Amino acid sequence: MKPVIYGIIRVVSDLVILLGLIVINSVLQNIEPYHWGYFPQDDSIKKPYKSSTIPSYVLYVVSSLLIVITIVIGEVSFGAKTLKTTRRKIPVILYPIYDSLIVAFFGYFATISLTDVGKVAFGRLRPNFIDACQPQNLVNTTLGFVKEFSCVNSNSRPLRKSFPSGHTSVAIYSAAFLCLYVQLRFARYRVFPGVRIICQMIFIALGLVVGYSRIIDNKHHWSDVLMGGILGFLLAFSTLFYLPFSGDGTGSLPVFRDGDDT
Repeated sequence: MKPVIYGIIRVVSDLVILLGLIVINSVLQNIEPYHWGYFPQDDSIKKPYKSSTIPSYVLYVVSSLLIVITIVIGEVSFGAKTLKTTRRKIPVILYPIYDSLIVAFFGYFATISLTDVGKVAFGRLRPNFIDACQPQNLVNTTLGFVKEFSCVNSNSRPLRKSFPSGHTSVAIYSAAFLCLYVQLRFARYRVFPGVRIICQMIFIALGLVVGYSRIIDNKHHWSDVLMGGILGFLLAFSTLFYLPFSGDGTGSLPVFRDGDDT
């Protein structure tokens, strides 16, 4: 197969997969989660409502930018000798950058989708459920389990999506992926080793801050955050080590290439 045709097929298939994950995520966002009732004496869902310290759009923008910037710097630094052009005037360095970004964002959107699957399946009530929902039409609920009720807040769907924490899974996925990527890309360099460590510490700190903010904002229970973190880490590890990708057609992970000019 001609390289041009292969390249076009490769790019189209990659974009179709990413678009498919985005569509799946959009569908999951609109699926009604499982409806649990609640015990009126359950203090774990009586926390006051607070606005998010870190809104979703901030999380997505910052994490995406960090992934893009880190990978571009990493690939350019690792493959500085490949900063030449082919006969088609395409810089060779763009291939590993493209490979790494595609796989990073495949794992990114897979993390979001799998998190939403958990949210829909479990339907766990958020810590601020009572305050945000303001349940009404309750009958004889002093000692019993409230199964049937309605919320004053018409948009009650997000209030049933506490487990696992989506903010945390995305933040920890991004932090873990970047920490592992930076370690594998720059571990062999003896110049400024402290820079690598500082970057990893920053990534970890940002991920932990996001998780902590979800607890203090009464958006998630601690177990939601813990599970979100575990999910994000496992997906980051699996994405980086088990997904075959390479712009040179070898199918090997670019983090293990020897930096040749091909």
